[in-house]
Amino acid sequence: MKKNIVLFMASVLATCLVLEALLRIVYGNQPVFIYPQVMHVPTSYGYKLKPNQQGTYTLDKPVRSNSYGFRDYEWRMPKQRGTYRIMCLGDSLTFGNAVRGEETYPKVLERKLKDLNANYEVISAAVGGWATFIELDFLKAEGLKYEPDAVIIGFYMNDFTVRCDASQNLTNEGRWDARPSWLQWLPYRYIFLIKRSALITYLRDRIAVVWEGGNDFGSRLLKNQIDLDQDESVKVTYEYLAEIKSICDARGIKCILASIPAINYFWFPRGSVKYMAHLEKFCATNGIEFVDLAEGFWNREETDKLYLYPWDNHLSPAGHELAAAQLLSRLQKTIGF
Repeated sequence: MKKNIVLFMASVLATCLVLEALLRIVYGNQPVFIYPQVMHVPTSYGYKLKPNQQGTYTLDKPVRSNSYGFRDYEWRMPKQRGTYRIMCLGDSLTFGNAVRGEETYPKVLERKLKDLNANYEVISAAVGGWATFIELDFLKAEGLKYEPDAVIIGFYMNDFTVRCDASQNLTNEGRWDARPSWLQWLPYRYIFLIKRSALITYLRDRIAVVWEGGNDFGSRLLKNQIDLDQDESVKVTYEYLAEIKSICDARGIKCILASIPAINYFWFPRGSVKYMAHLEKFCATNGIEFVDLAEGFWNREETDKLYLYPWDNHLSPAGHELAAAQLLSRLQKTIGF
């Protein structure tokens, strides 16, 4: 009996090692988590990055924040005369989870703009976990002080969210922790070690999908199971966006919404997912410039490479580059330079 147990355990271990190797061969090594991850501080509108932060990471990429609490260089305040300043709002897709700060689409867009006109700058006011209502509150409480001439809202499908406690997923030390309560007893240091296994990282996400059973809001949205005209999350989010637009109009600020597609958006036939067209119609009705970033993504043969898939569903450096290129093309038409 003891011999059989040992043989069984050895065969399981051997199988796991083979699968580990195969995953790394097919998809490459997964990005590992380095401790400590990015830190935050509470604000009147929720939270933002701990100012002047160094030595923290987003997965394995370093994070440095300026004195204003954002992942960017030190902004000149007041801004230099003649400068056209674009402020990008958003969540982890805009913040740039798992990519370097200079690889994020706001910073790529800035470099492309400066190649055309040195007076343009793009500042990134994005934090992981933010939603549209936080961006609205930030704009009213703080964002306008940074003197933007244009605001680009990086909109992801999970931004259809009702107002809630924005800091509820922050630990006492300011780290993002959205794990279920039954798992929070295990320190992140150990979780990061476990996640160094490609097999465990791969299986974790697949098991989560099966566990949720496709009944989460995002899955139902992609399957057109959300009544876009009646759903409370959609209606209040449109109210937040309309208020952002009103604030911008009152101060002569151009308001642009860039819709960032999820990777599983491309697992459905083109044109079959209805929320993007619904969002575009809302923007047109309210005078918000709408940019559907999915359009450029559809034209790439290997869409998966625009994301960190299968290890992570955020944009890869190539995805940020393509997003910036599309925004540049639209800005050339709408702003003119």
